[in-house]
Amino acid sequence: MSFFPNNTSRRTQWIAAFAVIILLYGLFISTLSTHPAGSYVDESCEAYNAYLIAKTGTAENGTTFPLFFQCYTQGYTQWMSPVLMYMMTGMYLIVPPSILSARIFSATIVFAAMLLLGLLAFRISGRKSVGVVVTLLAMTTPWLFEISRLIQETSPLVFSIVLFLFVLHRASRQIVWRLQDCVLIALSLGLITYSYAAGRVLAPLFGLALLVFVRNWKSLVSVTKVGVLYTLSLIPFFVVYFTNPKAINGRFHEVTNLRSPSLIENIGTVLSALNTDVSLKFFIFEGDYHVRHHIAG
Repeated sequence: MSFFPNNTSRRTQWIAAFAVIILLYGLFISTLSTHPAGSYVDESCEAYNAYLIAKTGTAENGTTFPLFFQCYTQGYTQWMSPVLMYMMTGMYLIVPPSILSARIFSATIVFAAMLLLGLLAFRISGRKSVGVVVTLLAMTTPWLFEISRLIQETSPLVFSIVLFLFVLHRASRQIVWRLQDCVLIALSLGLITYSYAAGRVLAPLFGLALLVFVRNWKSLVSVTKVGVLYTLSLIPFFVVYFTNPKAINGRFHEVTNLRSPSLIENIGTVLSALNTDVSLKFFIFEGDYHVRHHIAG
């Protein structure tokens, strides 16, 4: 399937598409030098540790090439996921450290996810217009746009989820999944897991959802291969969990509101939180309550 009709000049079309993408990208990152103003402490943690790894191979707490990064001390120790930091490490090998460069890098990851989402929409629908509309909708969706403004772990999470959907769609069009497809699906699930704390829940759920693709023995073997490869990618995760469990679940224990000894009350708390999270009022009219993410009203 070609994005451009055969009866047109593909070279001209590709040049025009590239020019439009560059224009959109320029607009997308144009205000990052001033909005948001300053650098939030979590952003500084991400950028500083990435810079230290690039220059010394050691994080701020003295650990050499850690899997999870410790930020802050004195009773408020937090552990950051590794994907964004190690991606920025590559950038800092050639780019001087600054708030702007780190924010542009984070925004670029989300921008790439939006383009990939548009390409996925085109491949599913077979219509170029659908791909363009989905891309533009993604770029103007506040919940995607606003998280791209900050240096946060959520940037690679967004890209990882779109990548998972993209490679899964390609594999689903085949009767038998190739080993290459199984590896790519498993790697994308691994990226989701290591990108952000929420990914540790999403990735296993996405993995279980692959069972809907089981139609016969061969498809079961394909899904099983993905499961085995994904499990292998989690070996470093479990090593950290059993040697330093706070790096994995410390934040959950600090911020969770599941403190009641009653299972019934905890279930009620979860259902209430889910209702808030999927509320259209919250998504459309209120937005994130953190001012650094979204200025309400």
